[in-house]
Amino acid sequence: MEIEENGRRKLCTSCDYPLRENISVYLDTEKVVRNRRMVLELLLSMAPDSAKIKNLASEYEVSGTSFSMEQETDNCILCGLCVRVCREVVGAEALAFVERGGKRNIATRYFGEFPESCIACGACSYVCPTDAIFMEETALPRLRDKWGETRPCRYALMGLTPGARCENDYRCWQCEVDQKMIDRAGSLHPVFLARGSVKRERET
Repeated sequence: MEIEENGRRKLCTSCDYPLRENISVYLDTEKVVRNRRMVLELLLSMAPDSAKIKNLASEYEVSGTSFSMEQETDNCILCGLCVRVCREVVGAEALAFVERGGKRNIATRYFGEFPESCIACGACSYVCPTDAIFMEETALPRLRDKWGETRPCRYALMGLTPGARCENDYRCWQCEVDQKMIDRAGSLHPVFLARGSVKRERET
């Protein structure tokens, strides 16, 4: 967006600009649209197979990108939302930024090994804006190996169904408990229920 304050205009990010009196906000000026198009080209170079990015780019008539990535892309745009939700909501801290500069990436804290702190809640996949994280292909098979025959329910690990055991081989998408938790959480991920976020949101 573009902000006008004290007779001067500047481009700002709407997500973190503080609300103030006596400012004018412009959302679709020529400068704003031009910068959005450039950002979308950058995102396309990082996530060329992401349907969400391609649809957004199409809205701004961006059909390709002039930027090139030095390394193969996995559709991750390094937004860090998965790292934050794992740390601040789940409390597992299983994910982290690794390396620097052009080699910066997101991985587990244990040099790529499956972390013991991961409870396969799926919150990282839920918040990923480009669908770069696939729970069924990564975390769930490892969860089966980790727990063997004991296999606690994923929602028990989240603190939502204490003591419950998985009777469905972690095929959560076929589970009645999973559907109940999704219905209960509404538009949020069920893990937010365990942290009281739903209650706080309703109260505010």
